[in-house]
Amino acid sequence: MDRLSLGKIVLQFFKNNSKLISWLANIITVVGVTLTSFDVYPLNIIILALAGVFWVITGLLWKKPELWTLNALICVIYLYGLIR
Repeated sequence: MDRLSLGKIVLQFFKNNSKLISWLANIITVVGVTLTSFDVYPLNIIILALAGVFWVITGLLWKKPELWTLNALICVIYLYGLIR
C-alpha cells in the first residue's frame, strides 16, 4: 500500500467518524481543564494542545473555518508556552 492510499483511508475514516472525533475532542478538553485546575503542569498544556488538534480536524471536516482557525491559534499558543 502506498502513502497516497493510506492517506485516503485515513481521510475517509475521519470523514465517517467526525462526530466521534468531536466527542473525543470534548473529553480531552475536559481532561485538560481538570488537569489545569489541579495545576498539573506541563501535562495540562500537552493535553489541551492535543484537544485543539482534534478540534482543528473537526473544524476542517465540518467546513467551519471559525472552529479550526481558533483552535489552530490556541494550539500555537499552547506550544509556544511549552517551549518558552
